[in-house]
Amino acid sequence: MSAAKRRFMPETRERRLVRMNEIVQQLSALTRELAEATRDQLNEGTLESHQADEPSDMLLAETDLNRIGEFSAEQREIAEAIERVEAGIYGCCQQCGTFIDPTRLEVLPTARRFHACQQRLDNLLSRQQYERQINFEKRFAD
Repeated sequence: MSAAKRRFMPETRERRLVRMNEIVQQLSALTRELAEATRDQLNEGTLESHQADEPSDMLLAETDLNRIGEFSAEQREIAEAIERVEAGIYGCCQQCGTFIDPTRLEVLPTARRFHACQQRLDNLLSRQQYERQINFEKRFAD
């Protein structure tokens, strides 16, 4: 492994740990916020006394749940990137083994694949999703 790659890894690990800490704090705040909103709705009897508020309350709760899911996914990706740093394989494509362009890693520090390999995977997944949708529609068209 080159000296440049070895220097890049600790810096990347530290930046990912900082981001991980930010996510933990945001997840904690969102979880508290959602719990408080749910508790308030139970205490107030939102459905009985504030029917006009129900759609906006549900939208806020759904938004919070979506954000929690997104933060959790990012947290997993960061943890995996840190594991790759510690294993000495950070920046190597999991598909072909090519070193991922440092510019790509700067923009997307959790990247696991060389750009071309990621594109092939995305195309494959997109085709599979399209085929599932077509099969689903055919099944219910009859």
